Amino acid sequence: SRKTKASRKKVEREAKIQEAEEFLETLYAGGEPPPFAGIGRESEQRLDIPDGCAGMLIGKKGEHIQSVMDRWKVIVRVEDADANGGTSPASKPVLRRGPRAGPQRVVVSGPSTQAVAAAVRELDFVAETFEVPPEMAGWVVGRGGKHLKLVRELSGAGVVNLCSSDRDGEGREAAEARERDAHVAGAVQQALATSPSEAKPEAKPEAPPERCWFELKGRRDQVADARMCLEAHMGYYPVYVEMNEAEQALDREIAEAQAQLRGRGRRPRTASAPNG
Repeated sequence: SRKTKASRKKVEREAKIQEAEEFLETLYAGGEPPPFAGIGRESEQRLDIPDGCAGMLIGKKGEHIQSVMDRWKVIVRVEDADANGGTSPASKPVLRRGPRAGPQRVVVSGPSTQAVAAAVRELDFVAETFEVPPEMAGWVVGRGGKHLKLVRELSGAGVVNLCSSDRDGEGREAAEARERDAHVAGAVQQALATSPSEAKPEAKPEAPPERCWFELKGRRDQVADARMCLEAHMGYYPVYVEMNEAEQALDREIAEAQAQLRGRGRRPRTASAPNG
């Protein structure tokens, strides 16, 4: 009957609503519960874009923003942070090309609070730094940067770099440029010298950097995962130092034992008695 069909459709609709709510609860697990009262209500959120994160947020030819808009049915705009005026959900996304001066922000608008919140979660990029002892930096990075590459792959973070400064507060890039200039100047002076005594002596080995830190950029959850991986790896450094010291001590004992064995093998021979 019509009454039975209407009742069945009502039950199906309620089941779909319940399923959607459970999905959103799973999506927001560990965070604030989604405001289900806002379903069907237009919403808009704005996020400041950290320096150096605009390219990752937009993606190659706008692919990342386009995928977010297609997945959550929202409108995403990137604008100057000092721009006045609001944006309506019906407006078209604006992706200006070329370098921008000054801070930027992303504006997300959509038909529901849940859709906008889910899109914002995928567009929430951060830039963080944290210190690492200079004597530990090389071990953490690994030979050829293999450890940092692994952290990037595991976390998905866009930028995981090691930065350093010398004792004058000079950054790594500026220090490298200064070293290149000094090397060229020294080579020219050495070539123009009339005798070896007039040539300048070789420069002393460079002192280790005074300060080292990691620079992390990417989506908020990815940066958190990258930092967790690095901190967990750094936690094994004392074990590495202890094992290295034990290995060096064992090498010394082996060398001493070999020296003693060689000394025993060099005893003088006794004269043999004549025959007959």
